[in-house]
Amino acid sequence: MKSCQARIKHIMLATGLAFAASIPAQAQGMPGLPESGPGVEGPEFGARFEPAPGPALLRGLKLTEEQEDKVFAIIHAQQPQLREQMKVLRKAREALQAMHFSAQYDDSKAKSLADAIARATSDSILLRLRGEQQIYALLTAEQRKRLEDMKEKFRTRADHAHRHDPEQAVMEPPAPQK
Repeated sequence: MKSCQARIKHIMLATGLAFAASIPAQAQGMPGLPESGPGVEGPEFGARFEPAPGPALLRGLKLTEEQEDKVFAIIHAQQPQLREQMKVLRKAREALQAMHFSAQYDDSKAKSLADAIARATSDSILLRLRGEQQIYALLTAEQRKRLEDMKEKFRTRADHAHRHDPEQAVMEPPAPQK
């Protein structure tokens, strides 16, 4: 019995060591193993990984290279402004959070911080919406139709998931009995 348990321990130890030793070898690109990264076939899926530019909903639209470049430029142009809004938002939230259960509570300061959060949130939403409208304007009629179909499919899935999620389900009154 003891020799069987010892054998199992040795096998488990050897398997663990072999697995642990294979991780750094794969990370360093051992000869004979494919390199990893964009555009390289994955062993599990056999498909090339090429990240699509822009928002996720654009991925199925087969944008032209010119459209991809314009989408990139629109998104890239927004980044400095979005980053500034996120910094303002983070700082105002942190300051407001520090006021919770604090002896230094000041109602006018709290209102000022809440207003700053509202402004930063509003500015970020409008900035993103403007960018999305610029991107939408780049799409062909066929791409716009496909986008609408994809959005509808997403809404249908979300509605279905919402109806079948017990956490989100709303109790309906029982049907009247006759």
